[in-house]
Amino acid sequence: MARRKLEAALAASQISVDDEETETSSHPPFSKLETIRRISLEGEKYGSSGMYSLQYSPDTEHLLVGFGDGSVQMFRSSDGKHEAQLRHGGPKSKALPMTAIVFHPVEGARGVFFGVSSEGKVVKGSVGDRDAVALEEVANEQPNQTMTMDFNSDGRLFATAGSDKAVRLYDTATYKLKYKYQGADIYPPDNEHIDSSQTARAGKRVFALKFRPNDANIWVTAGWDDVVKIWDARTSSGVIRSIRVPM
Repeated sequence: MARRKLEAALAASQISVDDEETETSSHPPFSKLETIRRISLEGEKYGSSGMYSLQYSPDTEHLLVGFGDGSVQMFRSSDGKHEAQLRHGGPKSKALPMTAIVFHPVEGARGVFFGVSSEGKVVKGSVGDRDAVALEEVANEQPNQTMTMDFNSDGRLFATAGSDKAVRLYDTATYKLKYKYQGADIYPPDNEHIDSSQTARAGKRVFALKFRPNDANIWVTAGWDDVVKIWDARTSSGVIRSIRVPM
């Protein structure tokens, strides 16, 4: 039901949903989900405050995991062996949870990834940097607790969102903030479609953000306001459609 409503909203916003995007003819039909390997990451060695993010490298050779102590650990996909610590964490570093890790759409083939943390930092690193103590800080959004980020399809832009309800759009080449879409001060009404300019933007903290794979200007967000929002970078208001999630 939620998928049908999202597709209907995309169509109403004149954003086409191509058949080739929804068809899976090049892949075998999904039949089941099963565990093929279990990797134990318990104990002080990898951080004792839980896992907050994970991401496979584009070649699927490595799995990066962000922990609650701020560290980023890298594991070999084939057997789960620990390969490197790409960012140190723990009490001495005063780092907070690494909430998202994303490989760059182009430079990711060379191992380049970005990440965000709940201390408001946007950082950059590489899987080839096996002796890193700290990743390069490219932006600081404090006091915002940054929860999510993603690149657009060509990698020229990336967007972040988090606890302050704002969505920030950055230039990847310069790391400069291009635009900041402020959050709303009121919550959306209890209806399916929300078009009012006063309630269009996020009313509560945002936990998920994802660009559309074949459109560098379109992305979606979701958070504690139980609304999926469709955004367009070509508009000044940002949000072009909002869909309340069925409860």
